[in-house]
Amino acid sequence: MNASPDTFELIPAGFSPSYISSAPSVSPSKSLSSSPSIIPSVSQESSDFSDDNGKKNNYIIGDEGNVVLEINIRLAGFGGMLPTEKFTELTKNGVKQFQRDYMKMGVPMGEVDYNTLKAIDEFSEKYRENVSNYKCKCGSCGGFGKGQYKNQYQSTSKTEANHKYEYPGMHQSLLWAVSASRFYLTKKLNNEYSIRSVNSAYRCWEDNKKNNRSTTNHMGKAVDLHFDKNKNRTHDMDILREKIYCECIGAPKQGGNSKYKFGWLPNKFGLEPNKWADGGNAANTWIHFDVREFNKDMYLKDEFFIKSDNESNFNKKLTEISKGA
Repeated sequence: MNASPDTFELIPAGFSPSYISSAPSVSPSKSLSSSPSIIPSVSQESSDFSDDNGKKNNYIIGDEGNVVLEINIRLAGFGGMLPTEKFTELTKNGVKQFQRDYMKMGVPMGEVDYNTLKAIDEFSEKYRENVSNYKCKCGSCGGFGKGQYKNQYQSTSKTEANHKYEYPGMHQSLLWAVSASRFYLTKKLNNEYSIRSVNSAYRCWEDNKKNNRSTTNHMGKAVDLHFDKNKNRTHDMDILREKIYCECIGAPKQGGNSKYKFGWLPNKFGLEPNKWADGGNAANTWIHFDVREFNKDMYLKDEFFIKSDNESNFNKKLTEISKGA
């Protein structure tokens, strides 16, 4: 799937100078690529991983492992990558989008060399979300539920929209997709828009009871965002949905229910529409963004959810993880 934005302004070929540096010799446990480096003005040794014999060893389609999982998670907002240890075609397309839009590479290669890992580390430092901003506001669950109701559903329809489970934290792909949206907001739409606030993130069952709700999407799988335009509150939600969350992050412009513009499709980030089919208001003054349609067994594993910045590899550099640090 090519989810790259057609309207993004390309920048002349070549790396930004901040990504050009000498890389230490490392030996990741993965397959070798024999294709030559296409990056101008960067030596083979400085841009690629090399084994002890000096052979190129970038991350490419078919590779697997912890570093590939981190690439898929941290670049989730570039075309809608899924959290898997496999380097897939979706991974390649997302890496190309990142190389073109963030790294300003004129001819994106879709392989992850050392310079690309460094760029991901830089992106991670600049745009990483603060997990504490996503805590539940009930005051009694500790911030991220109590782990209740796993594999229990509100109806006979056993979908994530009805799954009662309080997931153990916020889904990392969702957090990094918000990070990518912050990046794209600075680069598109004349830099007019910005995220005003994370208005609603984790909401446990206790919080639901206090507010007379029964929704489950916000139990680690969703976030509501409010926005400014030129530093004033804006309700231009459909513009932002289409130009940022669909064109850049890969959410559907038409959901599975044809009555709605936007919506949900399997293994895609979801967007609540502006109005429901009966004409009632839905997310008309905010953007509801979620991972509820991710495959439960593959992409909604407990290990993908975190409660603090210090869990998992959330704060680690990929250049260090790749060396086993």
